[in-house]
Amino acid sequence: MANDKRHMFSTQTDGAKYELNYKIDDLGILLDLKFLLGEYYAATFSPEGNALCLSFTNGQKFRISVTEV
Repeated sequence: MANDKRHMFSTQTDGAKYELNYKIDDLGILLDLKFLLGEYYAATFSPEGNALCLSFTNGQKFRISVTEV
């Protein structure tokens, strides 16, 4: 996962300006989640394949994954 801190909230309406069949991918959603969660939690965010890992200073760790269904 790239460290693009400027990536956020790529919506279907943004893409609709350029193409009719706009689709967001799982990586795009993870980047948006990283940005949103970073606004609310003081944690270390690290990529792990198609998942985002959160590590808190109290030792708790979480893995968030996104899969298109």
